[in-house]
Amino acid sequence: MAACHYYATHPMSYYGDGRVSSDFVGLARKQRQKDEPGCLHVYFTGAAGNIAAGKYNDGAKENRPVLTRRMYDAIVAADKTLKPEPVGEVGLKTHEVLPPPRGVTPEQLQAQVANKKNAVSVRNRTSYELAYQRRAAKKAPPIVLSALRVNDVTLLHLPAEAFVEYQLRAQGAGPGRFVATAAYGDGGPWYIPTKEEYPHGGYEVTVAFCDPAVDDELTGGMRKLLG
Repeated sequence: MAACHYYATHPMSYYGDGRVSSDFVGLARKQRQKDEPGCLHVYFTGAAGNIAAGKYNDGAKENRPVLTRRMYDAIVAADKTLKPEPVGEVGLKTHEVLPPPRGVTPEQLQAQVANKKNAVSVRNRTSYELAYQRRAAKKAPPIVLSALRVNDVTLLHLPAEAFVEYQLRAQGAGPGRFVATAAYGDGGPWYIPTKEEYPHGGYEVTVAFCDPAVDDELTGGMRKLLG
């Protein structure tokens, strides 16, 4: 009925021209859907906050079809390993978190949003951070982590652009189970680094809306879902 494909990679080859697209991962999924119209093919981006196409992509437009082909070939290869089995155990667990925001004040954020000298992209992102500040102050709505268990497989759903280390921890937290991780479920925190990464800085850390305590909350929540 459905095939779910999980890959931890920023699905971005080139961008900035004002168009919205599913990029190379979406093109690969669409091609696979054409191959098998009787099966719904669904793509999920894993915990890819700090994982990109890397050395395989330099932002050149001609690389999009190259990356599409690599992803398509990986999907086809993975499909060949499928071993159908009857569905036995099915269960869904959820866990709510709302990690604390970083120390910047709402007044500082509001001033940055109001400053028309700032780039539109900066003002937009700052408004998202301000929205998360207000959400945390109200303590609602929470961020919902979830885990769908089907036999010996767990489909784990995480928020925002979580670092890949969370996905690796999840795989280790469910011994004897296959854990497929989908992130980006709730974009409120924007990026979610591990607490060890905060002192190192870099783009992802500078645009993370939560303080380092998010690591313990997210990791603890995953362990409750997978334990």
